[in-house]
Amino acid sequence: MALHEMLVQLITLLIAILSARAIAATSQPKPGCPTNCGNLSIPFPFGTSDGCYLDDSFFLTCNDIQYNPPRTFAGDEQVLDISVNGHMRVASNFAQDCFNKSGLLFKKSTNFSLPNFVISSTRNKFTAVGCDTIGVAAGVGSEGQNYAIGCVSFCNLFESVDNGSCSGFGCCQTSMPQGATEFAVVVGSIWNHANISDFNPCGYAFLVEEDYFNFSNLDLKDFQNRENVPMVLDWAIGNETCEEAKKNSSSYACRAVNSDCYNSPNGLGYFCNCSGGYQGNPYLIDDCQDIDECEISNPCVKKCKNLPGNFSCPCPEGYDGDGRKDGTGCQYKGSILLNVSLGLSISLLVLVVGSSWIYWIVKKRKHMKLKEKFFLQNGGLMFQQQLSRHEGSIETAKIFTIEDLKKATKNYDESKVIGRGGFGTVYKGVLPDNTVVAIKKSKISDQNQIEQFINEVIVLSQINHRNVVKLLGCCLETEVPLLVYEFITNGTLSYHIHNEGRATSLSWEMRLKIAAETAGAIAYLHSAASTPIIHRDIKSTNILLDDNYTAKVADFGASKLVPVDQAQLTTLVQGTFGYLDPEYFHSSQLTEKSDVYSFGVLLAELLTGEMALSFVRPEKDRNLAMYFDSLMEEGRLFQILDHRPVNEGKFEQLKEVAELARRCLRVKREERPTMKEVAMELEGLRVMEKHPWVNVNLYPEETELLLAKTIPSDGYNNGEENRAQLKVEAKKASILNKHELNRKPVELELFDIIAQKGSGAHISSSEIVSQLPAQNPDAASILDRMLCLLASYSLLTCSLRTHQDGTVERLYGLAPAGKFFVRNQSGRSLASMFPFAYHPPIWTAWFHLKDAILEGDNIFKKACGMSVFQFMNADPTFNSLFNKSMADMSNITMLKLLETYKGFEGLGSLVDVGGGIGTSLNMIISKYPFIKGINYDLPHVIQSAPSYPGIEHVGGDMFVSIPKGEAIMVKNVFHNWNDERCLKLLHNCYEALPKKGKVIIIDFVMPLIPEQSTSAKVAALMDITMLNTPSGKERTVKEFEALCKGARFSDFNSISSAHAFGVIEFLK
Repeated sequence: MALHEMLVQLITLLIAILSARAIAATSQPKPGCPTNCGNLSIPFPFGTSDGCYLDDSFFLTCNDIQYNPPRTFAGDEQVLDISVNGHMRVASNFAQDCFNKSGLLFKKSTNFSLPNFVISSTRNKFTAVGCDTIGVAAGVGSEGQNYAIGCVSFCNLFESVDNGSCSGFGCCQTSMPQGATEFAVVVGSIWNHANISDFNPCGYAFLVEEDYFNFSNLDLKDFQNRENVPMVLDWAIGNETCEEAKKNSSSYACRAVNSDCYNSPNGLGYFCNCSGGYQGNPYLIDDCQDIDECEISNPCVKKCKNLPGNFSCPCPEGYDGDGRKDGTGCQYKGSILLNVSLGLSISLLVLVVGSSWIYWIVKKRKHMKLKEKFFLQNGGLMFQQQLSRHEGSIETAKIFTIEDLKKATKNYDESKVIGRGGFGTVYKGVLPDNTVVAIKKSKISDQNQIEQFINEVIVLSQINHRNVVKLLGCCLETEVPLLVYEFITNGTLSYHIHNEGRATSLSWEMRLKIAAETAGAIAYLHSAASTPIIHRDIKSTNILLDDNYTAKVADFGASKLVPVDQAQLTTLVQGTFGYLDPEYFHSSQLTEKSDVYSFGVLLAELLTGEMALSFVRPEKDRNLAMYFDSLMEEGRLFQILDHRPVNEGKFEQLKEVAELARRCLRVKREERPTMKEVAMELEGLRVMEKHPWVNVNLYPEETELLLAKTIPSDGYNNGEENRAQLKVEAKKASILNKHELNRKPVELELFDIIAQKGSGAHISSSEIVSQLPAQNPDAASILDRMLCLLASYSLLTCSLRTHQDGTVERLYGLAPAGKFFVRNQSGRSLASMFPFAYHPPIWTAWFHLKDAILEGDNIFKKACGMSVFQFMNADPTFNSLFNKSMADMSNITMLKLLETYKGFEGLGSLVDVGGGIGTSLNMIISKYPFIKGINYDLPHVIQSAPSYPGIEHVGGDMFVSIPKGEAIMVKNVFHNWNDERCLKLLHNCYEALPKKGKVIIIDFVMPLIPEQSTSAKVAALMDITMLNTPSGKERTVKEFEALCKGARFSDFNSISSAHAFGVIEFLK
């Protein structure tokens, strides 16, 4: 901000500074005066009611109407603490300005004025926080003099800012001038926080108690969650000196007998203290009482004798001295020789202990230098650079000490070795908490291998997947670096495939499971990790198995992080012969398809039991990939397949997996599938293996394409037609089924009947029919077909029960998604949505979509002849269904919203406009019971609203007027109306709000460009649904911001979201 603009703001704020109040004397408080306001003790000369304070300068307001517990105010300033020693702590607000990459978002200045009090120049500091921040304070002193102070704070890297330091890097401070009584604060920026807004979007300036504020670099990111900070004021009696005040005994304020008077260090006036050895309130008669020093900690060695205002330390008979711990104490008269001997002994002991301590310090320093040497040798600086580059994601890993790992491995005993690899030796260890771990001791002989080690740490720190081995921590203090992993108990996949006697234990079901889990983990690395990762060394020895044969991908020493804007990397070729992508080997161009090739070799290993590279086979067949492909080409697949899968008779699955492996092994990388496609196809085969009668749609759109790929085709074009046809058929079936799939089970209460059996229970269709008023003898058979369909959509789970006669019966339980269709689920049920969504007027309206597009008007009016709001007023059943469904959806939304949004904190009152029957407001008041709630909606809606504690239901028209409140919440309302009606509503909100009040808008937020995320899809669906209203639509953040400006609100904040809902604040 330009300097002249900041000066203009200062001048504007200073015009508003108030002048001092007149003095009216009250020498002593009347009986019965309140001495507390909430949790704050209020000593005389201060008071909150007539006759209870010395004069008007000490009058305070106790606000117990808006606040619970009550708060105390001096003028407009909140009082936090009062000391009879002449100090008072008050709440100090901060000025701020905030920016994003597009420019200024928010700006606020602040001022302070209590003319009868002086801002302490010794206990406060003027402070500015930010990396592009100029803070200025200006004001008036107690004698009318003007002053201005300020400081400047800069920084360009978050990591360069030190905690606890306000030297100008991220934080600056300066002292306040003596005698200041009023001030105004503004904060500005030179470069509008350009290039630093990611970690410091805002600058702040404020006056704060010096001992209270300890700067942290986290304040650069998140300072505004503070409501205020404390500031210390000095206060004094009148404008006379002690000598002048004592001349008039009737007005002299030091009323206690044992009290003393002190001139104010800030100029005119004085204050009182109890004399030494006394405590209490010197402004009250006889309130300075003697302190019994002997009852508290005192410096006496033997005895303590209390005296008025003092004490003494007499020595017992036979002892000499002053009796004090800080003096000569009490010495026994005959102990001089003993004391000399004792002194020599102590001196000798000190000498021995001191020498040992010096030796220990030298040894420790030497040990620290050795650890520092190893830290640098093991790539510590590179490690720090990687941390800064990847935003510190490694912080979740634990740093182990040398001693911890030596103890865990019995000093790296050879018996603890469980594996050796190209980059190190792996030991089994047991930590002090009995956790079994695998400890990798790296072999590092050159700088390139140091990079490999650090790379493995960085890569693993960013991965969180059940099928990827978990990194627990590392140690850089040893001569060779160490990594600590979770211990995987069952060895490598290679061991189970190739060791004689082990391969037969791997059934085809296990092999398919291992393949699917491994593919899923690699797909996660390629597409779901925070930064895409290419493993670069997928092989059977790098796939670990636990006791349940769950696959864990390991050994990330060769892995590469892929920048999001690059599809390939040029690198030195690394990997294992037999698994190495030939195109990568020849071109050095590394892509995700290189992992696909290696995984294809792994699939071939699982199918054949053969090693990837074997010198036992003839020379032309030594490479398994080429050998496998040639046999497939010749139609001799079963000649090479392992006998265990073949004996299990899963011929079709074996052929499909073999075809998939062959596609992965294509020489041209563009002809290979992605790992996501591979993972989905293998998972689909697994599901069909377990439940051949269930068509489970795990990934709706992707699986449609994947299943299409399994259709045999004579040529490329024919295959494309088959895929397209299958996708259309799947979509058509989905549309035809959704209506009855969602509605009928809810109407029949099928989900409720299953839920009543308890968590995890499975029951048959005949057991469900027994609880229905069914007269059809075939009801159970028909119902079973419906339940089967629900299971295929993952709303139910299914298991089988075999009877004694060999017949099989399906049993059904609730899947996680199905639980949302159970009624009365403590605010988490969506069962009421379907009776409303498929109520005839709503369902019929969609048949008029074409007419609405071509002829105009909304689809609901086309179908029913009136607007949806008129229909609700005319049809009580429709109105009830609407209110119930909106209340249930609101429950789920508000539960999430109240976890993340903090904007209701500190409010005294809240109006919920269009609040329906009050469900949302009740949830807010339940969490913030000090808020007075007003639920405001149309009269016919309010009629059916239940009574809630702390909430008043008010009926009316929001386009006419709105009840007053500190904040107004408008949830799911704006999307019903066009911009003109929304601006009218916002104008009424503006009139109902106090200064600094706010409108809290909770509504669906549309992305500016269509996205594929779930929240974006829900918002787009709701946007189409709003065609039922006269002029409704969902809005983007930019459209909400335009409404804010059009309604004359001063500021706009897009704060948080809950599911597909956004939370937006308009500030008055």
